[in-house]
Amino acid sequence: MKYELSNINMNYSNKSFSLKDNINEVKFVTTLNTELLLKSIEDEKLFKILNSKNSIITVDGQWILFALKRKYRNLDIVKNSGSDLIYSITKEASIAKKKVLLLGALPDSNCLAVAKLKELYSYDDIYGFSPSFSSYPFSEDFIQSIKETITNVKPHIIITAFGVPKQEYWAYDNKEYLEKTGVEHVLFFGGAIDMVAGKFKRVPKIFQVVGLEGLYRLFLEPKRIKRYYKLVKIVPLIIFNKL
Repeated sequence: MKYELSNINMNYSNKSFSLKDNINEVKFVTTLNTELLLKSIEDEKLFKILNSKNSIITVDGQWILFALKRKYRNLDIVKNSGSDLIYSITKEASIAKKKVLLLGALPDSNCLAVAKLKELYSYDDIYGFSPSFSSYPFSEDFIQSIKETITNVKPHIIITAFGVPKQEYWAYDNKEYLEKTGVEHVLFFGGAIDMVAGKFKRVPKIFQVVGLEGLYRLFLEPKRIKRYYKLVKIVPLIIFNKL
């Protein structure tokens, strides 16, 4: 599969995502970072999901931002990370009176994040559910527990934290069910729930600006070295303009 950034539907690369945009079917909101991009090069199903008509892509990470700015010099491309969007989207939802469901992360992180967002926006229609761990394909019990929660809560917005690509697979495989139950947006924000809960701190701004967020996290958590070693593959792709 030939991979180019222009193959991805970068329809929100030059503006901030908002719930105000009109939708006729459930939308999957992805913050595209280096790890996700590299996974989608090797994973045809993930690439298909990212490029589907239901997909909304925003830019997360300086390496992706740099590559896009070089490729599309006429666009004022902006960075929208899940750690920022989780706040702006929840605030919008509170104003529009839309229900929000935080789905995934560890139970204590999920509960803390729900409580903090409720307090921050003085809004009670924020719910949380942390199903027991399951590898993909998910077990029937796992899927059923999620469906029971969604059926009971009837959320308009679901913020997922199952990890890539499990969360994308789950949403894509259950698209019809999500639309039937009134879900408007499924947001793939990964570790944003943990950050809201205070489990992880935001990387200092200077490291974000120069594209060294991974190096900073590696310094704090050396066990991540194997994970970040794989991400180095993005460098020659950018240098030799292969994206």
